[in-house]
Amino acid sequence: TDGTRELLRKYAAQDKRIKLIEEKFISIAAALNIGLKASQGMYIARVDADNMLFPEFLTEHIEYLDKHPDIELVSADQLKIDENDNVIGMIPFLITDYAMKKHLLFKTAFGGAPMVGKSSTFFYVGLYEERTIITEDRIFALKAIHKKCATLNSINYAYRIHSGAITQRYKKTAEHQKTVQEYEHKFIKPE
Repeated sequence: TDGTRELLRKYAAQDKRIKLIEEKFISIAAALNIGLKASQGMYIARVDADNMLFPEFLTEHIEYLDKHPDIELVSADQLKIDENDNVIGMIPFLITDYAMKKHLLFKTAFGGAPMVGKSSTFFYVGLYEERTIITEDRIFALKAIHKKCATLNSINYAYRIHSGAITQRYKKTAEHQKTVQEYEHKFIKPE
């Protein structure tokens, strides 16, 4: 509704590397999976449409993955911004793979935006769970718990907080919680 579709059509007409896939309203997870299945690159960047990438986002993530072949998914710290692009806080990510996995016991540690990973990893874990609306990132993180992850010591992404955001419009229902718990029981084993 904000002219993005027309702008993307213009860019796609000018640059054949850009492929615009147009769908009616579907869930975030379904849209992510369509994009993943259409992808052809070695790496996948997971970003959200209402957030902001800094110019160095892709370069920093890809350089890190190229220098650390044992890492499969990499994220970064984020600024929190409001609907007018004012900085209102920060979302720090945990630096080590171990800390991220430990944090996953309680909250999403990775799996959503901003994240860049090897395309093979996305397909290995089975893509995003389409039965939920707002918990696809947590479920992806649980499915990818055995993959080695890292966080850049960098802020190159801004997470926008606004009333139109899907996390504001949808609340976790009992059905969402049940789906997440299925994955928690499957992938988080008590020691």
